[in-house]
Formats: sequence, structure tokens, C-alpha cells
Amino acid sequence: MYSNEKNVQILVGLLKKYNVSEIVLSPGGSDAPIVQSFQYDDFFHCYSVVDERNSIYFGIGISQIKNCPVACVCTAGTAVSNFLPGITEAYYQNVRIIAITADSPDYMLDQLRLQKIEQRGIFGNCVKKDITLPSVQTEEEEWACNRLCNETLLALDHHGKGPVHINLTIAKTLECNSEKLCEVKPVRRHDLIDYAEIRRRLFGKKVMIVVGAGLSTNEKLNSVCQIFFEHYNCIFSVETISNLRCDGCVTTYPMTETFSIPAEEKYIPDIVISVGNHIASYFLESYLRENRSKTENWLVNESGEIRDPYWSLSDIFEVNPITFIESIILDKSLEKKDHTYYNLWKNLYKKTERNIREFSSFHIAHIIAEKIPDGGVLHTAVLNSTRAMQFSNYLKKNIQCYCNLGALGIDGCVATFIGEAVSTKEPAYLLIGDLSFFYGMNGISIRGLTNNIRIILLNNGGGEEFKIKMNYPDIEEYVCASKQRKAKGWAVDCGFQYYEADNIDSVSYALDKFAEESDRPMFLEITIDMDKDAHLIRELYKQGRNESNEGIVGGIKAVVKKAIPDKYKGKAKEIYNIIRS
Repeated sequence: MYSNEKNVQILVGLLKKYNVSEIVLSPGGSDAPIVQSFQYDDFFHCYSVVDERNSIYFGIGISQIKNCPVACVCTAGTAVSNFLPGITEAYYQNVRIIAITADSPDYMLDQLRLQKIEQRGIFGNCVKKDITLPSVQTEEEEWACNRLCNETLLALDHHGKGPVHINLTIAKTLECNSEKLCEVKPVRRHDLIDYAEIRRRLFGKKVMIVVGAGLSTNEKLNSVCQIFFEHYNCIFSVETISNLRCDGCVTTYPMTETFSIPAEEKYIPDIVISVGNHIASYFLESYLRENRSKTENWLVNESGEIRDPYWSLSDIFEVNPITFIESIILDKSLEKKDHTYYNLWKNLYKKTERNIREFSSFHIAHIIAEKIPDGGVLHTAVLNSTRAMQFSNYLKKNIQCYCNLGALGIDGCVATFIGEAVSTKEPAYLLIGDLSFFYGMNGISIRGLTNNIRIILLNNGGGEEFKIKMNYPDIEEYVCASKQRKAKGWAVDCGFQYYEADNIDSVSYALDKFAEESDRPMFLEITIDMDKDAHLIRELYKQGRNESNEGIVGGIKAVVKKAIPDKYKGKAKEIYNIIRS
């Protein structure tokens, strides 16, 4: 029987998927469920070596002759320490050894727990990957365990061969009475890519290409994506920071954040291709994660590292996105022109469009998008500045967009933007809130500021983001850090041409000035009411959700109406009206 511990089952199952069958076992108590699980399964060829020090060297010999990875298993404590000499030898000989060590939970460390030592990182730099698999209690932990195992097994021969370490937490039981392993999902990494096979896999499928941050506005990228769209049933899910503008692009942020995507099968992609880095949307990730059993996710990434936000990663293509797409479109023999999937999402997008005319951060974003000249640079600070721009579709084709989404911190937005601005002769715009600006205000004192710099400060007197998302009492002082202050004195002292605005006309006037040639950098401070702006955004989200729910209810009513025989429909309507009232 297999161990009852799910992390053990996941590891054993994935070793089978990766065709690792040579197992060297050393006796012990903590590792007994692991040993038993390998011993129970006829797929594995097991060897018994009592001395852990010798077991790794024994595994090296097997690996050298058979040219395959070998797993070596030991119990907790000093048994793990005895793996070190052999692991060191394996590292410097580039031999694929998987050191599997049993362990007890972290909270027992330094608490007089018998046979509990610090096993994480015990092999130092002599392994290519070192992980500790958590005890699996939840769905999230199961996903994490599966991902960590894939990362580690892929590291065995990624950019050179060598050993890895998998430390297994045995938290619940030593019992082994499970007759089968839990479901596992291997990840395939491709460095030599069979593009004919890729085309075959894409044919007839609904494809969503999720384009994250980190890509530059690039004619070559736009061109190859345009051709891809012309021949495949796909959409490009983009945001402002995606920097992709070609046919087939749909700004999914307004839909996923303010509108519930219908649960119908036709909206769910068969294949998700991920390019670029982070996306700003939280709910697109949730939507794809909820439907992960119906999709497969391809990651196109030159690093080859696992990135699995949708919990459905199946393939990593270790190549530049432009090369990947360009190689697919070279042969069009399997391609079929079909835009039904794009039209479906495009029509959904139209339902979420909002014509916001109130003086607000969203309306200001519309005006900014209209007035930034083509070829310019736009940097949005985190959270509301980035969100507001997602609801504007007026940005011109060659505007380069950036945002510090990597760690999503308010620090550094100003200095990052200044670095971008001084590196180009094009007009460079920063849209930023007051908390972010005053946090990093020293950025505008950097020497060598250029005349193309245009800063737009949305000053609402605190952290509006928290008023949008949280319903805490007494939120002003500490959560929102509310404080009325002006940037005028500092901006003028730093050599900026300063403007201020508190209505649409004054905003438009200043942005018209921004578009003109200038002998110094420019600064626009816009005063907006935090409570009114937060209320407008909450209502925008609420309206979208209500419309979406009405559509869902309408669909359910249509199905029920069709299913009820005519003679009962009158009575059913009475019951419905009673419930509704």
C-alpha cells in the first residue's frame, strides 16, 4: 500500500511520470511511509543500502552506467547529514541524484524533538534545487506540492545535470493503506521545439494568449501576433501594460474585475498561452484557475522556470515569445480562419464599457489616454492609477506602458519613471497617487531631469484603494493614512513647471500644455475627493456584477421555463413571484 500522506503520493506519482524508476532505500522510522510506497509499486526497481553515506555513492554508480536519474531515500536527522559527501561528489560530476529525506514539521525545530534537525538547505550549493514539501491539508497545498516537485525534477538536467534535494514533511501518520496514488500533473519543458506538433495541438482549439507586463511595444511582435490571429481561433487578453496592440486584442481587465464571466463552456479557453510577466487583474487568474480542469496552460518564457498562477501549467517553451509565434505561423497548412472565440469576448467587452463623465480618477485617465502623443511613455503607479487606465481604450498604438508590478509596492514608482524618462527623447508621463508620490518624492530631485518629464499626481489625501476594498470603521487615520498636503513647493523647488486642477476643464488645459515643447519638466497636481471617487468605483463594480447576475438569472429562467410543462407554468410563476417578494 501507498502512504496516506498526500505529499508522498504526489512525489511517487510524479517520479513515475518522469520515468525515474531506480530507487536506493535506507531504513528508518521517519522515512518508512516513503520506503513502503516505493516498495509497493512494481514500477520501481529498489535497492537496499543501510549506510546513507554509501547509498548516494551507490546511486552515482547506477546513474553513470544507466545514464538515468536515481532517487536515494533516507530517514531524518544525521542520516541526512551523511548524504552530504556523496551529494558533493554528484554535484561536481554532474550526476542526477534525487536526495529524498524524511522530516517532521518545521514548528518542532529546536523544541527538543527527537531526530529533528535543520534539514532545509543542508547541502548548501551542492544541489541544483532544494525544496521542502509541505504536509498537504488543502487544495492550495496540493497544488504547491505538485508545482515544487515539477520544478525540482525539471532542474535535474536544466542547463546542465546535477543532484537535487526533496525534503518531505511527514506530519500526520506513518500509515500506508492507500491503494492508489492521487492525481498528479507533470510539466513538460521544451528547449528543442517541434513546431509542427504545436500547430497540430492548436488546430481547432479556443486559444487565449494572456499577455503580461515586460514586453516592449514592438512592430515585429505586433506583426507576428496579427498573422497568428488571422489564422487561429484566438484572443489576446491584454492590459495597458501588455504593450501589444493588434487585431485580436481584448482588454479583459474591465470584464474580469467588474463583471462575472459567464460559466458557459464557450467562454472557457482550451489552451492558455502565457507570455510576459505579471498581469494586473486578480479575477482573470481566478477565472482561469476555477476552470483549470478544462484548460491546459503553455508558458513561453526564455528562463524556462515554472510560473503557474492558473494551476494548469502543462508545457514550458524555453524561447522568446516572438520566435515562438513566428515559428508557428511559418506553416499555415493546418490553420483555419475562425474568429468566433474573439467575437464572443469582444461582445462581452462591449457590455462592460462605461462612459464615465463624472470628475474622477477614471475620467482623468480617459483624458490622459487621449492626450498622450503617439510614441510616448506612460508609467502608472500601483493599484488605482493602473486600474483607472485599464478602463480607457484611447491609448495610441505606439505608447510604451510600464508599471512596477513585480512586487506591487508603492516605493520606487517615481524613481523608476525618472529612469525611463531620461532614457528617451519621447514625452514621458507618470500617473501616480499621493501616497506613492510622497513615499518616493525624493525621486524628482535626482540630478539631470529632462524636459520630456510629465508627472500627473492624483491627490485625494490618502490611500483610496483601501476605501474601495474595505469596509472597516475608523479607517481614515491608520489604514488610509489620510493627510491633506500639497506637492507644489517640492515640485517647484525641483525645477518643475507646476499646474494644479480640480475640474475637467483645468485638467484638459494642463494636459494640452503638457503636449507642447517645454524648457523644463512639468507637474500637474489634481485634487479629487477620495470618498466620492471610491464610491464611484465601488458603484461601477457593483453595476457590472448586477448586470452579470441578471444575465445568469435570465439564463436559468429560460432553461427552467423550457423544462416545465405548459400546464404547470402558471403555478410555477406564482411560486416564483411569492419567493421574489
